Amino acid sequence: MNANAAPPGAWTQRILPSTQRLPWATGRIAYLLVALVALLTFVGSLGNYFLMDDFWHLRKISTFRWANWLEPWSYSAHDNDSYWMAMHRIRGLTHSTFFFRPAVTVTYALSDALGHGQAWGFHFMNITLHVASTLVFLLLARRLLGPGVPAFLAGIFFAVHPAHCESVQWIAANGDLLLGLFFLLAFYGHVRAREEHPGALGWAVLAVGAFGLALCSKEVAVMFPAAALLYDLFFYRPVGTSWRDSLRSKRFYALLGAYAAVAGIYLGAHFKIISGVADLNQGGNYLASWRDSGFFSSITTNLLTYLWHFWTLFPIMPLDTREAWKDVGWLLLPAWIGLGALYWGLRRLAPKSEAARRKYNYFWLWQVVTVAPTLPVLMSQRFLYLPSAGFCLLLGLLLGPRFQRPRVALVAGALAAACLLVSVAMNAMWRRPSLMIREQIEQIAQAVPKPEPGSRFYLIDIWPPSYGLEEGIVRRYRDRSLDVQVLTFSPKILPLTDPPWTRPLEK
Repeated sequence: MNANAAPPGAWTQRILPSTQRLPWATGRIAYLLVALVALLTFVGSLGNYFLMDDFWHLRKISTFRWANWLEPWSYSAHDNDSYWMAMHRIRGLTHSTFFFRPAVTVTYALSDALGHGQAWGFHFMNITLHVASTLVFLLLARRLLGPGVPAFLAGIFFAVHPAHCESVQWIAANGDLLLGLFFLLAFYGHVRAREEHPGALGWAVLAVGAFGLALCSKEVAVMFPAAALLYDLFFYRPVGTSWRDSLRSKRFYALLGAYAAVAGIYLGAHFKIISGVADLNQGGNYLASWRDSGFFSSITTNLLTYLWHFWTLFPIMPLDTREAWKDVGWLLLPAWIGLGALYWGLRRLAPKSEAARRKYNYFWLWQVVTVAPTLPVLMSQRFLYLPSAGFCLLLGLLLGPRFQRPRVALVAGALAAACLLVSVAMNAMWRRPSLMIREQIEQIAQAVPKPEPGSRFYLIDIWPPSYGLEEGIVRRYRDRSLDVQVLTFSPKILPLTDPPWTRPLEK
């Protein structure tokens, strides 16, 4: 930065006067309180069982060896050989692809060892990752909003927001938790590297290293350089100057160049993997292609749904918006107008300083940038774990400076309580089907206490959420020689494998 730049961290312009700071929101007690709230919100999931895609990961981890922890996991049609109605049996499809997420592989192995194969070990890992992410988020919030009530409120909202339910409750969404943890840690390192000149190198190393771990968790991490670039354009300059002043700093390019190099190497090495995922889902409803006629409507509808979800807390259903748009597409325009009105209306409530206005705009952009890679994918709540950080920072910015007003404190408390209640209710929603699956497996175990090695089980009209439970049966008996065949579902549907399963069967 040039000689006229503000001191490190001065751009934050701590927007909460010291007279308004509360002891429980400023010291170490704030970290303890936020961590405790995050733990209590989701501790109920410890009693949940496995569900749907969890079983696929269990089958993969059953062959895990520490010497091969860097090997990608493969997904192919033959993962569903147990299903008589699987599409590779009907059409002869043999598509396969790979996922390179070694951080996820390691946490699954640790969870399996911790719980001795029981579900609680995996759920304990997810809860621990959420608590750790919440603490890192609070560290970041205190740098961006100041060590006071705004940051504390942001941390509380991040701890309890229902947008995190699927990521924490569903073992298969473990990658989104790891992505959030390492992405936020990398961003914290980036902020510190920009603020502290003497110790900038150490923080820069932390940022690059955590970015690498985020890439090893989930592909969405490639958006980190974009988030860092926007941060620098907004904040890496003195208050009252233009973003062009940022571009005159050599340090501006050095760190961003390191991120770009890491991302470039990652994308180059994973081009075949990424293209393989696209080929595997071609023609299906899981991944929209830019060649599809409804591609633009799909991604815009997904973005609109995600941004509104933070405010309304309504559940997100895995709908193919290309089809839904045909029926409710007329709602898009008023929904966008409403979102725009919300943006401009809340902007009037933000503190009037230039630094606060920059933060307000950046926190909105964070939500868009971090969710962007998931927009072509079938809607799912788990994609919102990382984007929710921008939303929670936004709430802290809007409510924190006015928290001394009784009405504002009441609104903040009511919103946090509503988030907590919805999160607890959604835990019950995830808990019930998982326990029903465990009950199904126990009923089988009671009917056949000691099957002979190599025995074959035939399952008829199983419940669709039980998809994959054949791995649960094998684990229940601790015998991998057992052959479990799934003949039909009830209601009778084809397993969602190897699209295009919706196309008419060829003669």
